[in-house]
Amino acid sequence: MPPSNSRAEPDAGSRDRPRSRTPTCRANEESSTLLAASRSGDLDELVAVLDPAIVLRADPAAVQMGSRQQVHGATAVAKVFSGRALAARPALVDGILGVTWAPGGRAKVVWDVTIIGDKIIRIDMVADADSLSELDLVILD
Repeated sequence: MPPSNSRAEPDAGSRDRPRSRTPTCRANEESSTLLAASRSGDLDELVAVLDPAIVLRADPAAVQMGSRQQVHGATAVAKVFSGRALAARPALVDGILGVTWAPGGRAKVVWDVTIIGDKIIRIDMVADADSLSELDLVILD
């Protein structure tokens, strides 16, 4: 679990959010499992890679697209993703594996994944065009 912090948590899309503290190969495995389980709708597999206290945060643009601003807990976050990532693609987000929805190769939404140990502890959903343009994003196949 991340250390407690007396300052406010950064907004989704903020460049000040915590980053993965897991070796890249392990982070890739967790993000890949998130994407595969999301596509297949395997709720148990999703819950298995999520920290029990995970928080999914959406920026205001993502909220306008219909997302909830925040979702707390592994089961609740798993239900958000379950069966809904059919068009999502893996991507490097500032050098760390995440997920994007990029119709026509242009990112519309990025899910920036933060991992501690072997659990995803936070997912920031970024849809704001200005925030997306600031990300170093490489869409993978």
